[in-house]
Amino acid sequence: MASYRDSHVGENRGLQYDATHASKVDALIWDTFIKGLVAREAKACASGGGCRYLDFACGTGRVLKVGQPYFSDSLGVDISEDMLAVARHRVPAADFICADITRDRGAAAGEFDFVTIFRFILNAERSLSMDVLAWLAQHMPAGAVLVGNNHMNRFSFRGIATLISNALFGTKLNHLSRGEVTRMLEESGFRVRKWSGYRVLPSCRGKPVFGRTVYGALERFLHTAGIGRIGSEHVFVAERV
Repeated sequence: MASYRDSHVGENRGLQYDATHASKVDALIWDTFIKGLVAREAKACASGGGCRYLDFACGTGRVLKVGQPYFSDSLGVDISEDMLAVARHRVPAADFICADITRDRGAAAGEFDFVTIFRFILNAERSLSMDVLAWLAQHMPAGAVLVGNNHMNRFSFRGIATLISNALFGTKLNHLSRGEVTRMLEESGFRVRKWSGYRVLPSCRGKPVFGRTVYGALERFLHTAGIGRIGSEHVFVAERV
């Protein structure tokens, strides 16, 4: 079975990745909700004395760009040099390392006060996710903040569709519950402080079925109404214990 390690390695993968996601609901949910959440958590951590920031599996630097302004030392780590080429252009003030930290465990030295890990825990095979979480725990002091996501909540409309597809058509689409991710984090030395859920509405091939403006307004209403728990995109804020 191919490893997630190899999924984003290749020529022009960075530009292709950005182009693919720009028109999808993923980008809308990021712009409407998650970007602000990451900024608030980064600001709070930095205000409390945090100075080192790591964006793990940083890809093209979308998340890193949001957190970087709050810290004096920001680092993006990814296994794909092509993805990093885009990230270097997007976040010139950050440092970057192209490495697989599960195989070169000394590639990024020191401890980090704030870490983001997006679109990784769901996509990667479980053993790889646990290896990465263990490495992060070793490089984060007590009280350090970890922010990440699960972008296919099993108990959502999209998650149920995924289960049906896997059962009827033999697909192998990944899905996780809040409970599973929470257990993974706890086993690795983290405590979840809060969860936030988004993306309740259906989409068509990843794109908003009602148009971006209406879709965004409806999602804001559902989130305010407390219905986000059944959304497919869940973000956690955890701390190192």
